[in-house]
Amino acid sequence: MLQTIAKPFGWLFLKLYELTGNYGIALILFAFGVRLIMLPFSVKSKMSMLKTTPLQAQIKELEKKHGANSQKYADEVRKLYKEAGASPMSGCLWSFIPIPIMLALYQAIRYPLTVMMGISSDLLAEGGAIATKLSQMNFSTTLSNVYLQVAQTEFISKNFEAFRGITDKLVNIDFSFLGLNLSAQPDFKFWTFFKAEQLWPLIGLFALPFLAGFATMLQTKATEMTNGATTERAQEATASMMAFMPVITIVFGFSMPAALALYWAAGSIFSAIQDLALAKIYKQAYERENADAIARQKAREEELEAKRIETERLREQNATVQNKNTSKKKRQLQDRLEREARQAEWESGNSSSEKNPSRVGDRPNARGRAYDPDRYSNKADE
Repeated sequence: MLQTIAKPFGWLFLKLYELTGNYGIALILFAFGVRLIMLPFSVKSKMSMLKTTPLQAQIKELEKKHGANSQKYADEVRKLYKEAGASPMSGCLWSFIPIPIMLALYQAIRYPLTVMMGISSDLLAEGGAIATKLSQMNFSTTLSNVYLQVAQTEFISKNFEAFRGITDKLVNIDFSFLGLNLSAQPDFKFWTFFKAEQLWPLIGLFALPFLAGFATMLQTKATEMTNGATTERAQEATASMMAFMPVITIVFGFSMPAALALYWAAGSIFSAIQDLALAKIYKQAYERENADAIARQKAREEELEAKRIETERLREQNATVQNKNTSKKKRQLQDRLEREARQAEWESGNSSSEKNPSRVGDRPNARGRAYDPDRYSNKADE
């Protein structure tokens, strides 16, 4: 499936190379083109982030208020997202969609013969015309089998006349860029460089993985700035990514052809620029679109506060009227709280030794709250 998805990207990469005649420039333009292709997904993800990030403070307050009641907390959070027109998973969803595309791009760079040039795999299999020719010319490589086609492509390009008649799809590719061989694997043993006749090709390849790691750090920082990670957990996750991802990038950079490190660096830099630009453009647009919603929310909060103050005033005057739409369970709860309040008021107005005459055992109102044992005896004395 990945090979099928990778075919159009391989075709695009080949056209860029034919247009520029330089493998490194074509690779950088290819990274830029990929970001343009994935721009709609990035826009969706950024818009979702802009909608959900301002809600984090309110979610934190709901967690403090309803932390003990998980069902109530979940309902309130769901209601908050619904009112804001946002979804907690939409940002992640749009972020996951480009993953198959990225894997396909990796295939396009990793398999220049079958994906980029569209050569049949039968010619490269044992007994195939290209495989046989490579064997006859004693082809060998220090690259792992994962990047075998990169090494084969470089060998074929250096001996292009010997392979020209096998298929018309073969393209003579020059992997050099700024004096570097992008088909070679960077060597981390920098202490051996000074024995070589040419120092720059080794130092340049050595620097590429670090350039890719630095670009990854820039991209992670740009993402943190534009997404506005407000929760403690989000900040911890971002800090972990900033420490972890550049290191992983550098390690991978020394285990693959330099072309992939260059592509990774260019792609990360373009992603960082894209994140900053989208955040600036769509944040302003989002704020304009939601100005009315913010005003309505503020008016609603003021109305609720006014109702609360009025209810408190009426409660102090014992003039509150029960809402007919109040559920039976809520009315029972209110009645119980009122009884407990009256009981506490009576007990606070009498000595601790005096027993409430309405109480029988553990039943606080067994004889009724207004029970008075001396009610009729007082009248008889009169």
